[in-house]
Amino acid sequence: MTKPLYLPTSMVLFGEGLPRQCGRHGEPTDTTRKVTFLSRPPLWARALLLAGVLPGVLACLLGRRRLVAPAWPVCHRCTRRRRMLLVGAALTGAVTAAVVAGALAVDPVALAPVAAGAGAAGGVALFVLASLRSWRSLASAHLSADRQHLVLRRPGNGYSPTQPYPEDEIPWAPVMHRDVTARPAGRPGTVDLSGPDDGTGTTEAASGREALPRRRPAEPAVVLVGGD
Repeated sequence: MTKPLYLPTSMVLFGEGLPRQCGRHGEPTDTTRKVTFLSRPPLWARALLLAGVLPGVLACLLGRRRLVAPAWPVCHRCTRRRRMLLVGAALTGAVTAAVVAGALAVDPVALAPVAAGAGAAGGVALFVLASLRSWRSLASAHLSADRQHLVLRRPGNGYSPTQPYPEDEIPWAPVMHRDVTARPAGRPGTVDLSGPDDGTGTTEAASGREALPRRRPAEPAVVLVGGD
């Protein structure tokens, strides 16, 4: 099973380090689309949504955060799948309309439940197909809860961004070893865990071992505005 990848939002916003590859299938491509990625609603909101409670629906709609990728790479497989979903939605709508119209034409009273059931089933199918055909669904990605990363749930084979962050390194919190003082390393995105310089040209940790800086992602320069 492929582990998810965490891409910094700055990479998605500005394209720095983002490869010309489809994130879902890993295929090289020069085609890009403007994609709006959304955060996942909390579990309690999803439970209310499944229960059909109006507050849950409102919480899912209003509580989600957005990340707009101006040039997200997509491959021909994504485009073909989206086209097939659009065709399926059109056929579903046509069949639903024909069934409802036929039932009402034959016997509006006796077949009213059939028409209502067909309309409801067709509406649900259209909603599902419309959701699946969006570019963000095809990319299989969502915005993390802290709004600092785009999570690729199922990255394609061969997908190789220059700064992938494995799941086990999230969240980004520097590890402070015992008797070690952290101070700025002079380079963005790193933390120097070294001790004082002893004047010999080498810097050692207070514990007597060489300190290793822990990489941290640069914070995005664009403030994300939440809420739809």
